[in-house]
Amino acid sequence: MRVSLARAKALQPRERDLLRRVLTLLRRAPLKAGADRRAYEVEIRAQLDRLDLLAKAIRDAPSLYGEQRIGPRRRDIRSLIATLSQSTVFDFEMHMPLRALIGRTMLMAKVNFFRMLEHLLSDAIESRPAVGSLAGQVQRTVCTSIYTKIAEEILTAVACDGDLDPQARQKAVAMLCRVWEDRLTYEVSDFFPMLTSVWEARRRARVVFGTLMGTAELFELIRAGCDSRFIDLFSHDQITPDQRLAFQEFLFLASGLELDRLMDHLRQTRSSLGPDQAAELLDCTPQRFDLSSEAAQKMYESYRRRSLAAMARRYRAESGASRTAEEYIMLHLLAQTDLESLIGDPVEK
Repeated sequence: MRVSLARAKALQPRERDLLRRVLTLLRRAPLKAGADRRAYEVEIRAQLDRLDLLAKAIRDAPSLYGEQRIGPRRRDIRSLIATLSQSTVFDFEMHMPLRALIGRTMLMAKVNFFRMLEHLLSDAIESRPAVGSLAGQVQRTVCTSIYTKIAEEILTAVACDGDLDPQARQKAVAMLCRVWEDRLTYEVSDFFPMLTSVWEARRRARVVFGTLMGTAELFELIRAGCDSRFIDLFSHDQITPDQRLAFQEFLFLASGLELDRLMDHLRQTRSSLGPDQAAELLDCTPQRFDLSSEAAQKMYESYRRRSLAAMARRYRAESGASRTAEEYIMLHLLAQTDLESLIGDPVEK
């Protein structure tokens, strides 16, 4: 069986090239005992077919930038932005257009597809330098898709935040519309390279804990090439207590409540903490703080944990960070954009 890459319309050119190299290795390299070359190719072809069906459904769905009429009712990009920017976290999804809903499924389908390629490289093919190099590139592709998912969730959180200025919420929705419209070609680095830089640096930085001052983690971020604008945003003299708490949660991949537990332990013992001790106190595994594997997935889990906790604090008027560090970054980026320029038709790639 041969997998036809010409039919892989759901993948971008660089993703098709990556898949081609994985298939070439699968066909030519020695396989591990019990690995079935044909079974892997059958599964790859089946998943590509499903991806192409989703891609076709996205292309067939109405453009967000066109006008739709049903009887006296009319919908266009401005009415969509108005509706979604007045929604809450509880009903936002009810107002999402079809193109966006299919696109969300498409994004996760691609994550699962490239995860399968990761498993193929680790489980089926005998270890060699070419396999390790290719596995790293596949992992980065998985990271890109998961980072895109995080970016969408950050924009959605901003759009649903009733405490924010209406125009900030409208800008977040307008940005989401551009993502949804260009789902098949969109990557988070196209629109928010700063976010990509921050997450990649966080992926490479080690969590030290120590006395929870965050100094070691901050230098780790700088050493790992984190965008200086992110460092500046959370280190200037006018930083609010809420922003400082959000930054601490980001540095340590922990919620405010978890950091409070660790801080209580430090006060009682007058010592410092390491990752193993912190994990024991928080009743989790040390691997949670080690991003050397499944980095993007752990970043997503961390963002979700912190985002849900922050949202709960806002609704209950409780103390602690009311937004995540990533949401503060997004608000900073959106403040530098013009709403009208975001509403304009997206540029074809």
